[in-house]
Amino acid sequence: MALAALDDNQFQGLCRAMNQADLAEDPRFKTLAARLGEENNPALYAIVAEWTARLNPEDVERLADRHGFAAHRVASVRDHYNDPHLRHRGAVQEFENPLYGRVVEYGPGPKLSASPGRMKGIAKPVGFHNDHIFRNILNLGPDEIHELKEKRVIGAWDDRPGAKPPADWDGAKGTFF
Repeated sequence: MALAALDDNQFQGLCRAMNQADLAEDPRFKTLAARLGEENNPALYAIVAEWTARLNPEDVERLADRHGFAAHRVASVRDHYNDPHLRHRGAVQEFENPLYGRVVEYGPGPKLSASPGRMKGIAKPVGFHNDHIFRNILNLGPDEIHELKEKRVIGAWDDRPGAKPPADWDGAKGTFF
């Protein structure tokens, strides 16, 4: 859980939610400065951690809404992927990529009405455009490219997933955006 009770009212709400309203009057926790103190903060953290450990995340979120402090379960990438709200807002987008096929990626953050963001692709592997650049822009022939590779002047793909283009890609397709 991620919790925030930044001001005294929010902290009092957290204390009520924990059924420990007296904590709000404890001199160690009465003010924000006291709660953030080096000697007090770990003690308060332990109290809150022990309380949240007994509850499920949904219960903590409901209590936070009722008592006026912020709380939300920490979401995993899987949670984001499956979240219908994030999908609806475009924060998580699924689209077809010419290199990798169907991909899911975080969408643009700003939500602009006149020029909404969109996802067209994802980053290409390092050196993806090398052959296109060498052949079509630098006008190097196959023998020159091969010689530069042999001398290790230019690199080759490695075998990590996503670190090289598909096996059937020949470099002649050039760039795509």
